[in-house]
Amino acid sequence: MIGIKKDLNQKYIVAFLLPVFNAESSIEKTINCLLKQNYPHFKIYILSNGCTDRTNEIIAKYSNSDKRIEIHFLKEANLSKALCYGLQVIKEEFVMRIDSGDITDINRVSKTLAFMKKNKDCDIAYSDWYLQDGPNKKLNILPFKILKEDLIYRNKIAHSTICFRKSIFEEYNFNYSGIGNLYLYFGPTQDLLLISISKFIFNLNIEKIPDTFSEVTMDIKDSISLKNRIKQSRIALRIILINNLKLIKESNNFFKKIKSLSILFIIIFRFLKYNESPRNIFKIFYLSIRKLSDKLIYQKIANLYFL
Repeated sequence: MIGIKKDLNQKYIVAFLLPVFNAESSIEKTINCLLKQNYPHFKIYILSNGCTDRTNEIIAKYSNSDKRIEIHFLKEANLSKALCYGLQVIKEEFVMRIDSGDITDINRVSKTLAFMKKNKDCDIAYSDWYLQDGPNKKLNILPFKILKEDLIYRNKIAHSTICFRKSIFEEYNFNYSGIGNLYLYFGPTQDLLLISISKFIFNLNIEKIPDTFSEVTMDIKDSISLKNRIKQSRIALRIILINNLKLIKESNNFFKKIKSLSILFIIIFRFLKYNESPRNIFKIFYLSIRKLSDKLIYQKIANLYFL
């Protein structure tokens, strides 16, 4: 059901960041979910990310009926660039992520806004989430706070549960492509890059919003992530490698060090699984150790030319 027109003079502090690519089969499901939120005062920024199907026609229909929806058309199908562009045009302080095909509880906006206002020291928030994979649905229950050791094997946070304060990104000058303006990375694994930088470089406070959920759908046809799955896995390994090396260096806990050392061996075998040559694996390890104190390390290692 298409939403009703809203007052253009309404001042919003919450916005959804929704990039789409050839999402004609899934975008209506997500937009309809958002328009049913029990707190209506938010905007939806839809970034048409090089769409070539009927997506633009569908989102235009919704935008014409509900002025909370603002569409931006991008020529290149690049998710990282779309997300960074979205952060530039969004004016609202609280930015909530969601992808086409994903849905969220009817109370997500109200719960998130109340949580962020109450917990003023929380820089990035997230929630528990369901993974919808065909007929199967699995609930992922996360800890109430993300610590560094939560990021040494994988990213537990689903992209469609994230909310962050835009002012924090502006203060620290970073986003989905890295820090500053040098060595910016515009490939896959954007969320892991962002969360790892947030925790290991700036030590931001990342906490869970209780009593609300999002549902993430796996393997949507034509999704950019699905098309880049192998490269995404290889880049994720590089980021996880850096996280473990940093934890080994920083931690005074012997058992945490041993755990990270064990994961390093697993990373080597996973690199080989994704056809990374032994020579390149050595280079990745060597340069990661050498540049471990460099705050640009994540984007530098992700951008290494021997992909």
